[in-house]
Amino acid sequence: MMKPLVVAAAAVFTVSPALAAPTLNTVSVYADKYVDVAGGFYGDVVYGTTFSSAPPTGTYSTLAQTTPAERAALTQQAKDLSAFYKGLPGTPFSVGYTGPGITSFDWTLTGIVGDNVVNLTPAQIGDIETLLRVNPVGITQLIFNIPGMDVDAALFELMLPSGLTSDKVLFNFYEATEVGGTGKTIHGSILAPYAHVSISGLTVDGVVISDQFSAANVNVLGQGFNFGPPPAVPEPATWALLILGFGVVGHAMRRRRSIAKPALAA
Repeated sequence: MMKPLVVAAAAVFTVSPALAAPTLNTVSVYADKYVDVAGGFYGDVVYGTTFSSAPPTGTYSTLAQTTPAERAALTQQAKDLSAFYKGLPGTPFSVGYTGPGITSFDWTLTGIVGDNVVNLTPAQIGDIETLLRVNPVGITQLIFNIPGMDVDAALFELMLPSGLTSDKVLFNFYEATEVGGTGKTIHGSILAPYAHVSISGLTVDGVVISDQFSAANVNVLGQGFNFGPPPAVPEPATWALLILGFGVVGHAMRRRRSIAKPALAA
């Protein structure tokens, strides 16, 4: 399902490793194994095994092959990040449906002010058919944790409200082995460390991190995976300890004031 392109008669290039060790926060495209492109623009590309391009030749800003040690470190970092985001508790969100007919829906997602983690279910993914809108409620960062082994990234075409930019949106395909898509604009980064990302005719306004990457006439506009985790929210037990601590401190301060209070003159 998710292999919309075949790059024929690919010419394989050998590129020397970069002098400075690459990191995920300096790449536009990273693939643990190969990168295979035709047409389009891919920014700063880092790959593990081979890079190939077929006419029309894709362009890029920089191209570097990792050393075995760099490859192991970058790939492990990508997997660790994906697992970390997957483990974040979901924030409350609601979805409204608009659009013509009964089989073609636009999602309108309303979250909370601040950082949002949207843990989607397979049924919810099946409902997204055309366009995903986000209400302007002060969302500052948006993480989608997306289940499924074979997922169409083009389902997640966002209309972002003013104030929320693509570098603050992440699509975490935490278990996918195939991520495809064609003909859309993805406002956000794709994190799919176990997947063959095979896309065509897309614009990704973010970065792509994958196991393998194939693309035809794709533009990857992001530079550097600089997506930060939301601030930690204390667990209920932690809140209880904090409240108890505040109570103890308050009692001690009141007792100290009562001891230090001078006696009233007769």
